[in-house]
Amino acid sequence: MYVLMQCVAEAVVAKGVRGLAEMVPGGGFLYDVANEAHRRLRDRRRTDQIREEVVAVAAAGVDEVRRVAAEVVREVAKDAAPADRAALELYLTQVPGAVRASFRRADDPSGRSVPDQFALNDGADLARRLPSRLPHFRPGDPLPGRPGWELGELLGSGGFGEVWLARNPSLAALKGAVKFGTDPQARERLLRHEGGLVSRVMEEGRHPNIVPLLDAYLEGATPWLMYEYVGGGELGTLIGAWPVAERAAKAVAALRTLAAAVGHFHQLRPPLVHRDLKPANILVRGTAANPQLLVADFGIGGVAADAALAAEATRRSSGYLASQLWGSHTPLYASPQQQRGEKPDPRDDVHALGVIGYQMLTGKLDAAPGADFARTLKRLNVPEPVIELLGDCAAHDPDHRPKDAAALADRLAALDRAAPAPPAGPTIVACPTCAVSLRFRAGATTLRCARCGTVFDPSATAAPPKLSVVQAEVAPPPPPPLLPVATLRRREPDRPRRREREEEPERQPRSSTTPLWIAGAAVGAALVVVVMVVLIRGRGQTLPPPPPVEATVPGTIPTPGVPGRPRGEAGPLRYFRDFTYAPAGAAKVFRHTPDGTAFMIADAAGTVTVVGLDGKEQLRLDTTIRDFRPVMFPGGVGMLAAAARFGPRASPCVVPLAAGAAAVELVGLGEQPTAVAVSPTGTWVAAGGDGGSVTVWNPVIPTVGYPLRVAGGEKPHPGGVTALAFSPDGQKLVSAGGGAVRSWAVSPKWTSDHDATTVAGTVFDLGVTADGKKLVAGLRERGMRLWDFPALVGPADPLDGKLSSAGGFKRVVFGSDPPFGYRLVGLTATGRVGIWSGNPREPFGQRDAAGGNPIATDLAMSPKDANLVAAANADGTVLIWHLFMGRGPSVKLKNFGSPVVGVSFSPDGKVLATAEQSGRVRVWGDVDVTAHTGWTEVAAP
Repeated sequence: MYVLMQCVAEAVVAKGVRGLAEMVPGGGFLYDVANEAHRRLRDRRRTDQIREEVVAVAAAGVDEVRRVAAEVVREVAKDAAPADRAALELYLTQVPGAVRASFRRADDPSGRSVPDQFALNDGADLARRLPSRLPHFRPGDPLPGRPGWELGELLGSGGFGEVWLARNPSLAALKGAVKFGTDPQARERLLRHEGGLVSRVMEEGRHPNIVPLLDAYLEGATPWLMYEYVGGGELGTLIGAWPVAERAAKAVAALRTLAAAVGHFHQLRPPLVHRDLKPANILVRGTAANPQLLVADFGIGGVAADAALAAEATRRSSGYLASQLWGSHTPLYASPQQQRGEKPDPRDDVHALGVIGYQMLTGKLDAAPGADFARTLKRLNVPEPVIELLGDCAAHDPDHRPKDAAALADRLAALDRAAPAPPAGPTIVACPTCAVSLRFRAGATTLRCARCGTVFDPSATAAPPKLSVVQAEVAPPPPPPLLPVATLRRREPDRPRRREREEEPERQPRSSTTPLWIAGAAVGAALVVVVMVVLIRGRGQTLPPPPPVEATVPGTIPTPGVPGRPRGEAGPLRYFRDFTYAPAGAAKVFRHTPDGTAFMIADAAGTVTVVGLDGKEQLRLDTTIRDFRPVMFPGGVGMLAAAARFGPRASPCVVPLAAGAAAVELVGLGEQPTAVAVSPTGTWVAAGGDGGSVTVWNPVIPTVGYPLRVAGGEKPHPGGVTALAFSPDGQKLVSAGGGAVRSWAVSPKWTSDHDATTVAGTVFDLGVTADGKKLVAGLRERGMRLWDFPALVGPADPLDGKLSSAGGFKRVVFGSDPPFGYRLVGLTATGRVGIWSGNPREPFGQRDAAGGNPIATDLAMSPKDANLVAAANADGTVLIWHLFMGRGPSVKLKNFGSPVVGVSFSPDGKVLATAEQSGRVRVWGDVDVTAHTGWTEVAAP
């Protein structure tokens, strides 16, 4: 380790330490330093010793790195200025992180182990393992704008700026990849012009093959975006691990996955264009055998690409080709129109996908389709339809390309359905010893290189050919019957190499296999990849987003805060439209989504459906768990928490409300889910089971759950968990079940820090008032309980009054109305409605609002006015009243035609929606009964 760091430091000093301050990714200074350092390293160490140096650097800890960097600087730069010594030491401390970043892959996400085929052959190889610029930050620096967060390790840098792994030390599970806009032009554009684009990505960017954008800070001198951290390496590393015989099938399957993911954004209106698609921006999650590809940098691709294109002239003038960066050279993937500075177009991304597809098929990350690309792919036995499609994608004229990535995905799917079994044609492989590229007929599993005599298995050769392809013959296998081999003979001399590689031990050959078996294996591999992609997408599949409502219905449907044109007047309300959402059936849960543009409907059979205002289904989740109540993701973020079956078991899950999103399983509860809750910011999701367990997850890391335990390690609610809720500030979790209510403090590992109280009866609903001072619990048998929060101190008797014998409660709504106190409304199992109006100067008093009115089936309280309440009734009516306007309802909506089973206010309180047992939903706007006195009956249109 010391010798490698010493050589790098000496090279920097020789080229001028001041050059560190002017470094740019791919610039001349980096390659000058790398070439000089590699020359010094070759003079001092043998090939095997160089590898040992790299192994030690990759595995080094933070303290060891700092110690070695300080020692090297004292030795090498003892006469330099203090500022230069500090800059050199900072640069050296980033070398191990850069080395690990280059080694990250599916089988080693940490990058601390060195791949078997790795070798430092020249300065270009070393340049890919060195930091590309002097970092702006140091490990341990605070994350601007987010108290409690700090920077851990530099993950990389590019035209946009720097990427750091950030953590919250007090919440160990919370981490993310933070991209800083350190480039002045990129920072200015991000702050002034790209804020709206970033907001759209955060709202609409949920997709199983897109790296989620979790947070953003678009202020100050260093704005940043936080993405989910994906540590499985990049697509380029995965391509190198593909066996040659399986490369074509895997490449087509991967391209189809990428096209579908990018097509998700192209289908939005207006479409979102990435503009910086390349292997370095395609990350890998999972294992090499079962990888999941995720597209990164949506939202800043245009900024980063423009910065990279602007720097290209500098790189070329320095005499260094950025193609040496292998898979991270933006101009290689940019369309001619993008390079000319034209407006973003989805076909720019199609062009980039065509280049990526070509690289996956050839294994060469420094090449793009040229004039003879078809001949190259034919020699690799790529099917003709795939060659034609890639030619369309990489066409110079954008009109010759598929119109967007979704169209490309459709064409790839059609090819897959019609593709015959691949013939056993010729292919190309690189000798693992001398690297000569040799062409041979597919089917041979043991080959001998005519140049150096190495015997090897072509399917196990992962390194892509680095030299030009040499025509070769496949000779008949030699006489020995046990180990048939094919001898490869070159027809023309290979171009000279820079340095003769050292002899490697001969590999043991395998037994031969017929060409038919190889062809069958390739087809089987393709089918496995397709099945795994389907499984990864999950059961919570959504349909494409509906078109804008204004374009599909007469008049306009009101959106939160924006009243539309009504279809008809209805007294104090205005009637807008109706639709049928599903087959007839009683809706157990009927609620608006947080943005007010859709409804969540859950039936008794456990099916959760999200329906837009135009009546089109956006999401369906068949949980098969009867009477389970899903919870909408709070804080205005489009996500719901529910439960679903993943194979033979049921688990809690979260489902993003976005087209193409899949249900994400929360692993570790180990029981039948009975309750779920989500913190206001979405940082935590809690679930309880029928065995009394409560587990909490950070949804960013769904496989790591924190089980809650009381003293002695016992489950908190023997007999089952019946309700969960987070406090409005997200700092407390409340759980109920088994005759106990417990309050848990948010902590890094969710230990047993809690308050508790006993309760007689079954708590079916919990909630904390908006001011965080009262906890409300609905008891199925005895009404409602009210405690001071978080101390859980309150009257022993429930707030049941005259309704105590009404057969128990099934729904509770509540809110606060300063300075007059709290408003609580309960619905009994027999359809009675009770109102408790709390005043700080008066005790709580129960008022029976139902009187002789029909049986109520559902309740809703306006989020903006706790005095405004609506009740759905089994006789086909809806009652709306204001708590300050007397005992009876102010408005009665009637003549619905079937029992009304659901009622919901929009988040801004201006829109009321009703659901009938027949599946019909009606939307009402301009809800305001305060100016309307007396009793009014309105017939539903």
